[in-house]
Amino acid sequence: MEDSPPPYSGPNPGRNAQAHIQHVNSVPLSDPDLETFSHPHILLISVIKSADGLGATVIHYWTARSPTASITIYSKLGINSFQHVQNFRELGTFTLPTGIEPSNVHQCLTSLITESPTVSSDPEIIPHIVAQLSSLPPNKGLSVQFFSIPVFGNSAEGLLTDGPIPLWKWPKPTSLYGRKTGFWEVELGKAIEDGEWMAGKELQILVKGALRT
Repeated sequence: MEDSPPPYSGPNPGRNAQAHIQHVNSVPLSDPDLETFSHPHILLISVIKSADGLGATVIHYWTARSPTASITIYSKLGINSFQHVQNFRELGTFTLPTGIEPSNVHQCLTSLITESPTVSSDPEIIPHIVAQLSSLPPNKGLSVQFFSIPVFGNSAEGLLTDGPIPLWKWPKPTSLYGRKTGFWEVELGKAIEDGEWMAGKELQILVKGALRT
C-alpha cells in the first residue's frame, strides 16, 4: 500500500508576496504634510447678521509684526460647518462703534491692534481684540458675532510666506473612514465641506501660500 501524500501546505509565498507585504507596510498612515505644516496660527471669523437673517462671514488674520499686512477672506460657508474644525471657539457677540459699516469691519478690527503698543506677539492679537470690544460702551452700532479656528502653516512667521494666494487642505489622522486627508483647495469652504463629508468633525486645517493656482 502506498504512503498517503503529505498534507497540502499551500503555495510558497516567495519573493513576490514578501515584496507585496513590504510595499503595503510602506504606505504612510497619515498625511506627510502634517510634519511640514506644524506651526499653529489662529483665524478670526466675524459673522454680521442682517435684517433678513442672512449672515456675512469674513475670515481675518494678522501678525503682530505687521498687522496692516493682513488677510481678509469672504466666505459663503455657514458657521455650522466651521464647527467641524478642531478647537473651533465661539468668542461672543459684540457691538462695533457707531458708524462702522459691514465693508470696513476688518479695518476697524485692524485699528484695535495698530493703536495698541501692548500687542507684541501673534497669540495676543485675538484676545486683545476681544478685550477691546468688551470694553466699548453700549451703542447702536453693528452687532457682530466672533469665532476662531486654528490652522497650521509651514512657517511660524506667517501663513502666506510662499505666495499671496492661500490654499487649504484638511487632514484627520484619527479618521475611521477611508480617507484621512483632502486635497489642496483654493477655497477654505470647499476644503472644510469635503472634510466634513469624508471624515466628520475634529478636522485640522493646513494652509500655504502659492504664487498661482
